[in-house]
Amino acid sequence: MFCKLSKNLIKEGITRIENVFFSAYLAEADGTDIKVYLYGLHLAQNQSESGNNIDGIALKLNLTKERVRQAFKFWAEKDLVLLPSGANEDFVTFLPIKAPLKPIVKINAVKYKDFVEDLYRIFPEKVFTEEEIVNFCSLMEAYKMDINAMLRIVQYCKNINRVSVQKILKTAEDFARQGSYSELAVATHIEELELNNEDMQAIYRALGLKSLAGYEERQIYLKWTKEYNYDLGLIIFVAKSLKKRGGMERLDLLLAELKTAGCINLFDAEAYIAQKESVKNLAVNISRTLGLYYASLDSAVKFYINPWKSYGFTDEALMAVAEYCFIKNVRSLDSMNNVVKKFYSVSALTTESINAYIDRQIQADNSIKEVLLTAGSSGFVANKDREIYKTIIEDWGFSHETVLETAKFVLGNPFPFTAIAKKLSVAKEKGLSGSELSEFLTATGTGTISTQKPYNPKNDGIIKQTYTKEQLESIILPPTYDDSDEI
Repeated sequence: MFCKLSKNLIKEGITRIENVFFSAYLAEADGTDIKVYLYGLHLAQNQSESGNNIDGIALKLNLTKERVRQAFKFWAEKDLVLLPSGANEDFVTFLPIKAPLKPIVKINAVKYKDFVEDLYRIFPEKVFTEEEIVNFCSLMEAYKMDINAMLRIVQYCKNINRVSVQKILKTAEDFARQGSYSELAVATHIEELELNNEDMQAIYRALGLKSLAGYEERQIYLKWTKEYNYDLGLIIFVAKSLKKRGGMERLDLLLAELKTAGCINLFDAEAYIAQKESVKNLAVNISRTLGLYYASLDSAVKFYINPWKSYGFTDEALMAVAEYCFIKNVRSLDSMNNVVKKFYSVSALTTESINAYIDRQIQADNSIKEVLLTAGSSGFVANKDREIYKTIIEDWGFSHETVLETAKFVLGNPFPFTAIAKKLSVAKEKGLSGSELSEFLTATGTGTISTQKPYNPKNDGIIKQTYTKEQLESIILPPTYDDSDEI
């Protein structure tokens, strides 16, 4: 198990997130770091084995494994998790959340005198507290950052109106964590961010956004281009597919999804988006057919549509199953899932094969009706009749004509198929056939031989999507390994 709780963090099956997490850690943490922490805590809290590993977390959160490791390293530095030693990735232990200790930093007054003066030159109207100055110095000490590098970051933050000390420090830490410690590295990174201005405007237009891209958005763009190696054309195409539907956050998730799916160029992205849109439309149509409405179809696609498609079902076949389910009063995706599995068990994956299976079942019911009417019954086919008829024909090897002939000798019996089965079981045991079987039936027959005209159902041929409700109600699908319901 990758994520687990320390013993003193488990209490009555409940994992608590102390208020100090929100007051002392939330503001300085990156959104992705928070996402990784909370999901890891969720896995640990539920003692989950499924997906509880570095690969599972990366896949679930649409992140790279390296980004997940980076997030856990961040929380380890805050003493909220304990990382294993060495290269071992077997587990990450979540620790109790405690108020962070204020760092004791011995500031070299001479070393940082010029920095403080330059800080006030950049913000002449601002009054920095002693704690804020200490935080600037602590960060430079921790990352071995050049003073001029920090001053460049401060000036950049002022230029983009990111002027709170908290945001400036967060920006500086972002730079440092990406390896920008020197003045030259910081200048290069700022240049990268500024050169993206036109690209970001194009992306925002594609998304239908009128606002301007901020610092975080420019950082995300660098991830797409440098980490994912995606060019602007691919990003614009994906952005257009999400126009006015979620903005940068959703675009980031979808591009991460493309990366996880192995899409490396525009051609791959176009194919993936087309397939995704097709699957979404199928989910909409199936939900409408069943009389369902979902504000979001993401879960329906993930847990039902995609697995059904992976079985080999065509879109048309799944719609045929949905229509079948509606008539059978199956009105949920979970219940439809059982029906899909049943059709899969008889290799009915296309509209033609599903319709052919239904047609065979209807023809079998017609044969059973013929037997019942010959025996003087009402012709209503019960499940028990289907089971007995199937056993007589498939297991005992008697022909339909023999069953029909036997039905004439049980006229008036309230349970005709039970009586037919008793007679034919004796005949099978004695090995009777032909004239011997006829003599046996005559000798053991009860009542008057039926003069009922044979049942002659109208033959409409293989399915034309016009089966009646009564016909579809008669269809019995085979059970599957995990089904206890009768459809």
